[in-house]
Amino acid sequence: MGKRKLTLIQDSREQAGLKDEFKEGVFDEIIIDGLPCGDYWAKLDGVELPIIFERKSLGDLFGTMTTGNDRFKKMLERSKGNHLQVILLIEGTIKDIFKGYKHSTVAGETILKTIFTLFVKYDLIPVFCEDRRSMARFIEETYSALARNFSFE
Repeated sequence: MGKRKLTLIQDSREQAGLKDEFKEGVFDEIIIDGLPCGDYWAKLDGVELPIIFERKSLGDLFGTMTTGNDRFKKMLERSKGNHLQVILLIEGTIKDIFKGYKHSTVAGETILKTIFTLFVKYDLIPVFCEDRRSMARFIEETYSALARNFSFE
């Protein structure tokens, strides 16, 4: 079998996207388009892969885990119903979150408890990243591994 075409789709609503952080040559194409959920999704030979990424800065994370939590849970339920694995990429470490966020009155410890509750209840996989390049690298490595191992059967 020849080389497979790996296309990354970045959601058009993604603020401060990672498009410029991706290493050249990992994806055959990076397009910006509206996604039904998540911020990054990939297609392999035109077929949507079963993993999507939701990216959050610390500020976004605190908002999503508090006032946006009901909306986020509905997105997780839809994803699970469509057999999609959601990976939450967090631009910060557990220590960063625990310290709290200057524009939030909610304690970091509460945010961490919410994240891990979503992990247990909705199979949300949280990944804590040091910086934007680490986030991009995680996406690259995940989709590259799928491209090497994914079967359409």
